[in-house]
Amino acid sequence: MKFSNHGTFIDEYNKSELDVDIDRLLEWIACLSENVIVGENFHVHGFSTNDNCEEIMHTFAFEKQLIDGEEQIVYYNTSTEKV
Repeated sequence: MKFSNHGTFIDEYNKSELDVDIDRLLEWIACLSENVIVGENFHVHGFSTNDNCEEIMHTFAFEKQLIDGEEQIVYYNTSTEKV
């Protein structure tokens, strides 16, 4: 599966301080997208801990789109909140 705006997602991933390899995360996102139809949104959650030992949930929002006749994953944004 191709990512439309891969660089933007990587920048947000780096800010999140998630303890997961980016290649494994991208593979997981691609696997999840197989169950999504074109035009449908989906979310991926990851967790980290801040300096105060509080758990933070990071929600990455994507949509599967048809771009130039090819299904692609489009990254929209990341939201974070204390759990």
